[in-house]
Amino acid sequence: MRLLNENPGKVLGIARMKRYTPIGMSIAAAMLLAWSPANSTELEEILAAEKSSNRQLVQAQSQIDNLDDQTNDLLDAYKIVIEENEVLRTYNKQVSDQIDQQKADIALINQQLEGITKTRREVMPLIQEMIDSLRSFVMADIPFRQEERLERIEALQDLMDQPDVAPSERYRLVLERYQTEVDYGQKLDVYDGTEVIDGNETKVNYLSIGRIAFMFQTPDGSRTFVWNNNSRGWEELPSEYNGRVGQAILMAQKAVQADLVRVPVFAPVEAK
Repeated sequence: MRLLNENPGKVLGIARMKRYTPIGMSIAAAMLLAWSPANSTELEEILAAEKSSNRQLVQAQSQIDNLDDQTNDLLDAYKIVIEENEVLRTYNKQVSDQIDQQKADIALINQQLEGITKTRREVMPLIQEMIDSLRSFVMADIPFRQEERLERIEALQDLMDQPDVAPSERYRLVLERYQTEVDYGQKLDVYDGTEVIDGNETKVNYLSIGRIAFMFQTPDGSRTFVWNNNSRGWEELPSEYNGRVGQAILMAQKAVQADLVRVPVFAPVEAK
């Protein structure tokens, strides 16, 4: 008993140890309770749920990325469609303008066709009048190559009666015949033919000097005649003209060098 009194600290220490031991046991028990199999299962379930949630988040993010890529693709496609639409709008405007211009051209062509039809009705009588005038001119002109010239006019008349010959072609041919007659008045021409001399048909050499003079000479150069368009007949020239006309015939045949030649010329008379 004294001993206890002599070491009151020990007694107190023992008492203290006995007092704190239940608390330590309680903490240990709590720790043991925290790591009990039941709590471990619950923790695993929480971790598994978290992993599943993470997987779902990853999947959701992947879907979001895919949707974002699709949205970008659709946006790019939309931009392309907008650009193509603008190109098509510009093209359609150009085509529309072309169509409007073509319509205007068609209207103008139709108007011109109507004018052509009217002009054709007016031109055909004019062309015929030109042919008739040309025929009358040849008949009244100096009769060099007269048969040949009249045959060309009649051939021209036959073309005028053909419906498949365009008015422009008819007009061109008429002008061509007129030009041929103009050329005759500017050329030195010689050709063979026959004339009745003293009741005998005789071969002769015709010589036309434009429309200034028209003559013929017998092949032997012994007789020469000149056309008098005022009396519409032949007149024999004096023998002094035989050599001159013979020289002119040789020049027309290019057998000798061209030179000046004196030929008889009738003065024109006023037409009645």
